[in-house]
Amino acid sequence: MSGVAFCLGTQGYDTSFLQSSVTIKRALRAFRRTPAESRVHNIEVKAPNERDPASMDIMREIRRTCWENRTWATRKDMDARGMWISVALGYDTGSRVSNLARPDGTNAEDHSLRTCDITFEIADHIRAPFMVRGGEALRLEIVSGHLDYSVAVTKASITLMSSKVVKSLKSQMVPKILARRSLAESQLLDDLIQWVLYSGTKDDDYLCTRYLGKELKGRSTTKKDISTALKRGAEALGLDPKKYSSKSLRGGFTTAAKGAAMPEEELLMRGGWAPGSKVPDVFYNTYSRNGRGGMAIAQDGRLEERNTGFGPRSSESSELIGKRLEPVDGILLTKELEESSSADEEDC
Repeated sequence: MSGVAFCLGTQGYDTSFLQSSVTIKRALRAFRRTPAESRVHNIEVKAPNERDPASMDIMREIRRTCWENRTWATRKDMDARGMWISVALGYDTGSRVSNLARPDGTNAEDHSLRTCDITFEIADHIRAPFMVRGGEALRLEIVSGHLDYSVAVTKASITLMSSKVVKSLKSQMVPKILARRSLAESQLLDDLIQWVLYSGTKDDDYLCTRYLGKELKGRSTTKKDISTALKRGAEALGLDPKKYSSKSLRGGFTTAAKGAAMPEEELLMRGGWAPGSKVPDVFYNTYSRNGRGGMAIAQDGRLEERNTGFGPRSSESSELIGKRLEPVDGILLTKELEESSSADEEDC
């Protein structure tokens, strides 16, 4: 502002009005971009470096290559499965990559999800439903009780940490629930349970830490691993891998959430953005023009594939096939598809 006053002064103009703080604030407010203008700016200026959002097709491809037909007997297979767990949780919950991967560097803030940050609800028809922490407690409960985890474990509660909402404080975010309300969600829950049971990850380890045999030092998934999985999944579908990175997970979640009309407050809460943040509108909403949000939002805002899960259909979840999700009074509920609707349209 002093530069403006100097230029005006050299031309003989009265610059006293520039000494008012109220005037300066009004001027700054007038030059501030609106969300719509900022969105256009991001598209024009950041387009060359923009990353496309992950889609359900990419997720399905990553699961096929990183999880299916893999074993717990080789380091390569366990590394691949760890990549899938990180990618799937990122896409499903909208978490930052810093929550899903090992911290980069010794000075990086540690927000990474630990195995003990996940609690599982167990119902075995004998006792009332109860919660156990991931890690050794879950393994002992499943093995000692000879339980079928695909039936006994009904949901998982995932607690993440962030310092984004309050800059000066690393705080606990609202837990994110992974349950069995859809085929895709149930399948991801089973994958997560298997990971905790067989990867060897310990209570205080980063979730995607794995041990082969009697190894004393585990290996953890990194941000680069997540990006690599996404790029390979995109390339397998004929897409440009350079357009995808770990940030594509967050973009995919936001695209799907906005496409399903998730309420603004809920979107900000689930994505870990500060109340009133314009980040999803200003930046992530630019992804919507790609139209690749391949999932819909289920009952509490969770992500669910519209028709089928990641893999083969199971008899237990077959009743979910042919359902879609629609928002009702701010709560997104499942609704049966009217299979006859297409026939009715043809008659018309």
